[in-house]
Amino acid sequence: SCEYWKDFENTMIAWGNLATAPQFTLVKGGFFISAPATFIVSDSKFLLALLNSQVTRYLVSQSAAERQGGFMEFKPMYVSPLSVPAASNSQQDAIVKLVDRILATKQKNAEANISMLEQQINNHIFKLYELTSEEIAIINKYQENRAQPIPDQMRIAEKVIG
Repeated sequence: SCEYWKDFENTMIAWGNLATAPQFTLVKGGFFISAPATFIVSDSKFLLALLNSQVTRYLVSQSAAERQGGFMEFKPMYVSPLSVPAASNSQQDAIVKLVDRILATKQKNAEANISMLEQQINNHIFKLYELTSEEIAIINKYQENRAQPIPDQMRIAEKVIG
C-alpha cells in the first residue's frame, strides 16, 4: 500500500519536470498527477509565489540540467535547496493579495498580462531574502539573457539556499 495515497485528497502545489520558467500551480484535492510531475501538499499561496519567483528560476538555472529549447529540469533535487525566508504575517499577506489578484485576473482572461503583479511579488521576495541591489541586478540580467553564466552566483545562492 502507498502511504502517500491520501495526500492526493489535499490541496497541493504541483509542477511539471521540464519548463522554461517556474510553472508551479495550486491543485485542489481529489486530482491525481502522474510522473514526472511532482507535488507538495500545501495550500500556501505565499509558498506558491516564492516557487514561481525570479529567485527560484535563478536558483534552478544554476544547478539544473538544461535541455534543448531552453527547458530546465524542475526536479525536486533542484527545487528543494531553496529555503523559505522568514516573513511576518503582514509580509505574507501582501504577497498573497498579489497572488489572489493574479489568479482572479487569469480566471477572467487566461492571456492577461500579469507581469506588473509578478514583478511586485518578486520585489517583495527580494526584500525577504535581503538581496542587495547588485544581486537583484544579477538576477534581472539573468532573466534577460538566460544562456550566460553569471559571476557571483554563489553569494546569491548562500542567501536563498540557507
